[in-house]
Amino acid sequence: MRRDDVPFYLKAQLRSAVEQIRGLAEEKGLMQAFEMELFALHRTVEEVLLAGDRTAAERALDKARELEARVRAAPRKSDPLLLR
Repeated sequence: MRRDDVPFYLKAQLRSAVEQIRGLAEEKGLMQAFEMELFALHRTVEEVLLAGDRTAAERALDKARELEARVRAAPRKSDPLLLR
């Protein structure tokens, strides 16, 4: 294993983060609002894992955490505030 290879635990975190965020967005009815960002994150994760760059993988995980926070903070599609 090279020094800059992506460790297994980081690969697993990246893969599960995409699916977890997608599931959260679907649960809240916000897939249309976050569809492009989820697609971009998915592509970024694929590219980072193929490249094997640990630093890039850590940055991608930070981006995933930011996106997850935004999805969690967004109101549900059925929220009365959105219906006004």
